[in-house]
Amino acid sequence: MLREGYGLDRRPVFVSSFSQSKDLLSQWRAYGAYAIEFDAELLHFPLSKCLYDDDEKSDEAAYGSLDCALTMAQSMQENDGQLDEKGYEAFSTIIGLAATMKHASFSEECEYRIVLGHDIDPDVEDGLDISFRSRGNLLVPYVEISIPVESIKSIMVGPMRD
Repeated sequence: MLREGYGLDRRPVFVSSFSQSKDLLSQWRAYGAYAIEFDAELLHFPLSKCLYDDDEKSDEAAYGSLDCALTMAQSMQENDGQLDEKGYEAFSTIIGLAATMKHASFSEECEYRIVLGHDIDPDVEDGLDISFRSRGNLLVPYVEISIPVESIKSIMVGPMRD
């Protein structure tokens, strides 16, 4: 199965972020007044650990991306410039890796992410059902995912004036 013209414009990437840090003032200020604790084992999606350390990001980018780039190049060479299944998987791996890299100043968040969209096979699936919400004067795309209520361990109310 070959893929022509596959890219982020046709398959945008969506992330859902989770933190291992329970009670950080910086997170209360940035993200809101409530925090929900989940049991990761009960979530139906794989969680990817975010990378903050520059050396670790460089190593992952260099070795992971090189392997993927070589696989994609071979795939395209063998298939008249189009990706076959191995090439598509390599492309998906690079995008998934990029979605886990964050600036070191966010390291206190100890973030894990669910990364969606990059691994959907365009020849088999229609993609994600994308919705939009407003944030100020912007439209923000999002996708809904089902998280089992049993996975909720606790809900914390953050510091607030009232």
